[in-house]
Amino acid sequence: MKKIYYFCLMAFAMLFAAETNATEVEDYSIDWSKQTAFNFWAPDDVKPHLSVTADGLQAENTTAMENYLFQYQGASNLGLTKGKDYTLKIVMKGSAEGKMHLAIGEWGNQAQSDITFSTEEKAYEVPFTASADGGFVLCQSGAFVGTTTIKSITITHEEGTFDGNMYIEYTGKGGENTWDQQAFYDLPVALEKDATYTMSMKVKASENYDELNLWPIWTASENKNEWGGSNDVQYLASQKVTTDWTTISWTFPATFPHDRLQFCFGKLAGTIDFDDLVLTKEGSTENLIGNGDFATSSLKGWSSNYNGPTFAIVKVPASTTAIKSINTQAKKAQQPAYNLSGQRVNKSYKGLVIVNGKKMMRK
Repeated sequence: MKKIYYFCLMAFAMLFAAETNATEVEDYSIDWSKQTAFNFWAPDDVKPHLSVTADGLQAENTTAMENYLFQYQGASNLGLTKGKDYTLKIVMKGSAEGKMHLAIGEWGNQAQSDITFSTEEKAYEVPFTASADGGFVLCQSGAFVGTTTIKSITITHEEGTFDGNMYIEYTGKGGENTWDQQAFYDLPVALEKDATYTMSMKVKASENYDELNLWPIWTASENKNEWGGSNDVQYLASQKVTTDWTTISWTFPATFPHDRLQFCFGKLAGTIDFDDLVLTKEGSTENLIGNGDFATSSLKGWSSNYNGPTFAIVKVPASTTAIKSINTQAKKAQQPAYNLSGQRVNKSYKGLVIVNGKKMMRK
């Protein structure tokens, strides 16, 4: 009996481990203590109360009001997928104890949560289900009189292993100009001005397309969006895309300390897929794009222009041959099976069984 009991415990331990073998994947992060300025959305009357210091993003409110009257984005350009479960982790403190309301999503379609903070810098976790694709984290604290300091915001999800290939797909509606639809990738570290870089990637589209552009941009430029003078944008040559995976590349000296890559395909009405992105500085082999091969389904750093294309991770399971399938089934048939009491059962047993530490149903 002791042996059976011991084996039963081991079987359940193996089963539990198999079912909970999940990896935490980071979808978004911003460390405000390493930023130099606030460049997200806030109402004009709130912006003067926001500052970025070595401690993080500080918001000073001197008059009590309705929470929504003192609000600002603590994070933006989130790579969220509607209906998917996430965890938001925020590290913050206040000049006194208080409460902050968080709205995660898009305008009119948000996940809501309150956190009660103290005067000590602490990490708070907020589990939520995305109610919209993409979006932002809206911080509301009008009822709190004092200063809140947000050091960092991180968003993660859990996923198991996947046998196959993953890549990012943008779906465009088509437009008149190449800049009408853009895919953004925010670089973890800005490019070095005058240094030479090579950007390579695999790409395919739902139709042959001749105008895929890469326009690196410096989002911190004082001349931001002055398109005519190219004061913050570097316009690189167009590339052709086909319906099959092909590798394309650009080599360029950075004219500014670009911190965002803009891939423009405004006239395309359909899908365009990116995979195996590699950005290297001349003389180095370090890839400056995180998760460029999409080994996980993280969308960290990815977004699109306002009213632009939608985007998501596509998963393609690994193909298997008939011989491999037969061999796999034969191998499983040879492995011993046990019921949930830890007793070995034969091939004719019907119901839930444990084989190689995994639970399966026999009919």
